Amino acid sequence: MAPPALPDIASDAAAPRAMPRSLGQQAFDDGWAAMRRNDFTEAANIFERAVAVTSEPHVIEDATFWRAVALARKGEVVTAAHVLTAYLRAYPDSARTGEARVVLGWLLLERGDLEDARRSFLAATADGSQRVRDAAQHGLAAVASLPHANIWPRGSTK
Repeated sequence: MAPPALPDIASDAAAPRAMPRSLGQQAFDDGWAAMRRNDFTEAANIFERAVAVTSEPHVIEDATFWRAVALARKGEVVTAAHVLTAYLRAYPDSARTGEARVVLGWLLLERGDLEDARRSFLAATADGSQRVRDAAQHGLAAVASLPHANIWPRGSTK
């Protein structure tokens, strides 16, 4: 009688195995799928869930940022601004800080908070990304074009 066939260990070892995804990463991916469908309500909820179910700092940081973007896109200006403000406090050195400041600037401008919008755009002009700096300059121009935008930094004489 022949011995039972052994599994082909060499072929199993050579086959790449997908790393299991954490619950937070799975939720983050689901949030992005909702963003691609333009379902911003669902995306905001899923990104919030991603933050709640993980302890992975990079997932928490990214999910918080994208939750704010989803909230902004669905028109929840006040909540989105609150989330971005908290994000900037929690992650002042994030690679997305400039982007967050530009998005926050537009939200503040929409609320009529010209001075804080101007400050947010101004802070983003120092970002390392030309795209972000250009967006910040566009935001500053929008603030300056408004009738009550005669806003100058404290101590400035123009």
